[in-house]
Amino acid sequence: MQNSDTFQEYYRSRPASQKAKLDELLDSCTRIQWAKIEALKKLTAPFADAHRMCSQRDMPISALLPLTQALYNEVHLQLGDEFDQIFGAGSSKEVRDLLAPRFNFNGEHVPGSRKSPILDPAHLTAFYVDPFNWELRNVIKVMRTVKTVIGETVEKIFGYSAENS
Repeated sequence: MQNSDTFQEYYRSRPASQKAKLDELLDSCTRIQWAKIEALKKLTAPFADAHRMCSQRDMPISALLPLTQALYNEVHLQLGDEFDQIFGAGSSKEVRDLLAPRFNFNGEHVPGSRKSPILDPAHLTAFYVDPFNWELRNVIKVMRTVKTVIGETVEKIFGYSAENS
């Protein structure tokens, strides 16, 4: 924790009594607990980075699809044998299953899930129509056709369905 600027700032802002409690807590952590803390920091850091990028005033909505793909890749790099050693066998699979409804990549709500997906058809439409994404279209494979995605977006925005006209 001494390498974390955020924690150091937090620690300095605490009164002496709270610093003593923090010191006691940190001194009582075992090697396994520190390993868990580090693994969780690595797992959650990509979410914090993606949130910062999405919070930028000039972040185009069309960049959400590639950003979501990068977030997916980064998170899944952290899940594997080492993660299972620290948290127990099958932990990586449990985290993947937990996050799966968020990473839908087709703009559809995952059936049976109460979780909201990161992407919706409007994000996919923005990716398709952004003229600066033409090179990425050969790299990123969207799981739905342009016609379906753009049609759903138009229907959502204008209440107009090409099929019902």
